[in-house]
Amino acid sequence: MAYLTHDEYKALGGTLDAAAFAVQEFRARQLIDQLTHGRIKGEDPVREAVKHTARALIALQTYDEAHGGREVASESNDGLSVTYATTGPGGGYARRVDIVCDYLTNETTAAGVPLLYAGVDV
Repeated sequence: MAYLTHDEYKALGGTLDAAAFAVQEFRARQLIDQLTHGRIKGEDPVREAVKHTARALIALQTYDEAHGGREVASESNDGLSVTYATTGPGGGYARRVDIVCDYLTNETTAAGVPLLYAGVDV
C-alpha cells in the first residue's frame, strides 16, 4: 500500500508525472519501512507525518538523481559552473535518514512504541 498517492503528492506541490512518482514513492516507502521496522505497514489511514516524510524523500531522491547524488553548494549561470558540497560518511543515505528522523521522531504506534525505536534501551 502506497504511503502517498500521486494526487496527494501533487497537492503537496509535487511535479513528477505518475510513472516517475510511482518509482520514487516505492523507494521512499522502502526506506520508511526499514527505519520504522515495519511498524506502519498496513496502517489505514496513512498518518500525515508519513505522507510528508514520503514527499520529502521523493523530493530529495529526485534532486539526487538530477545531480548525480551530490548536493549542489553553488551554481553560476553565466559561467555555467556548479560546485558540489562534500558530504560526510553515508552521503545521500544519511540525508534520507535525517529526513525520516525529522518527520517521525515523535510518532508512536497505538501501543506507544516510537516508530523509530530499534529495540535497544540506552
